[in-house]
Amino acid sequence: MNHPLPRDLAPGEDHIQLRTPTRTYYAVFLFDENPVAKLNVYAPLFIRDIVHSADIIGIYGFLGLHSQARANYVMVNNHPLLRVRVSGRIVGETIRETEKQECFIYVLLDDSSCLLYLTCKITKRLWLPAGLPFDNWKTSRGTMIELEGSVATFNRRIEFQPVSVKVIGGRTDLDVEMRLIREKHAFRQRYLVKPWVYEPPQTTAVSNHPVVPLMQKDCVGKQARRDLIESTETVQGSPEDSLYVHHRNIKRRNPDIIKASELLANLEDEVMVALFPRTSFVFEQIPLVAPVTEVKLKLAVIKWIIRKHSYKFPLKQLYHDRSVAAKLRNFTIWQMQNNRLHPPETTVTFDRLLARIFHDIRHEFQVGGLLKCSSSYNCYAGPMIEYVDQLKMTLLLISSGELCERKLDCVEYTRAYRSLREKQEVDMAPEVVYGVIGWLLGDLALEYAYLLTWDFWRPYGRRAWIFQPEETLDVSL
Repeated sequence: MNHPLPRDLAPGEDHIQLRTPTRTYYAVFLFDENPVAKLNVYAPLFIRDIVHSADIIGIYGFLGLHSQARANYVMVNNHPLLRVRVSGRIVGETIRETEKQECFIYVLLDDSSCLLYLTCKITKRLWLPAGLPFDNWKTSRGTMIELEGSVATFNRRIEFQPVSVKVIGGRTDLDVEMRLIREKHAFRQRYLVKPWVYEPPQTTAVSNHPVVPLMQKDCVGKQARRDLIESTETVQGSPEDSLYVHHRNIKRRNPDIIKASELLANLEDEVMVALFPRTSFVFEQIPLVAPVTEVKLKLAVIKWIIRKHSYKFPLKQLYHDRSVAAKLRNFTIWQMQNNRLHPPETTVTFDRLLARIFHDIRHEFQVGGLLKCSSSYNCYAGPMIEYVDQLKMTLLLISSGELCERKLDCVEYTRAYRSLREKQEVDMAPEVVYGVIGWLLGDLALEYAYLLTWDFWRPYGRRAWIFQPEETLDVSL
């Protein structure tokens, strides 16, 4: 896929999502206003237009697409197309059966428009009615088929999911292939070559009320009110005049207003308690955070290494992991949408930004002594595994009671820790250490982990590990 470089992420117009020097990508709610969408037909496309289409996730983001159906659009030029028709010859096929006993036929389709093939996922209930053989695979290669459906993305690869399959020619039907090429080219020249331009309607407020002439008595009344306002002394405002002062004055003037705490105390009637349970008055303040932060991405990398427990691994294996790749992609999109990666005038692709962020995190771990990478991108994660094992051992010692009376400063602990094998100083950011500790206490289910609490160590102003037995949980330190 081609990843267009964002040029204008905030054009100041609600109907525009992204503006580049050559075309404009409009908001999601305007997809149905596209001229091709109004035709209500399956758009005949070349395979080249699909595999080289713009990355719709990179333009709109995961949060900008409201449903899974929105993500199945293919962006040709700036035309969002959902209903697509492709045709070509079968050059390869593979049958696969899932755990739910569902059978799929994966077909490689070629229409001579580019050097790439299009992978099509066809169900068995569509394959057999089309007259295609299910047992003898050799007779299906070279057959020309026509598919109607939508484009989906699976594991960062384009995959066509049809809703109808039809055989339109055999191996020697060259005239059928040429007719389809002319049809696709005519449709492309008529609708898709030029970018779609949307003009928002220019509306003006029109009043339906009849025009009432101004009477002399009304004019006299307005003049009297104006004279009254001008003759009134100017009231000096309070220097702390604000919305807070306004609400405070309202409470002073209306002392009979029942506070939330008093209302909760008065709900002793059984019927009221049944209708309004007390838990419904408790609200948690959820902070506004990024969809995927850098700390979460680092934690995903650490979790992958610890769960694999492989001291040596190729770096590309970590880069292509499904969980790490999803968080890396989401974090990169968030950074791009907030214009935090590069100035708008630079030329850089989306894949290059992905690799840049990934290698920055790898470099940070490598500088901290947690990873070692060779020139062939083979990584050695022994220090990181030993570091996390040391954290786990420390938590077990605290929970077992051997370190009950001691407060361990997390920052000083991470700085002073040295790997026993490598004799090298290992450093990790405190916020990442907090996340690793939370993961160890939660997912690994350490014994007596519920007795471990976090507390603010007042003498040093830092976070510390505190062990509090059950009888002393209420005692403030």
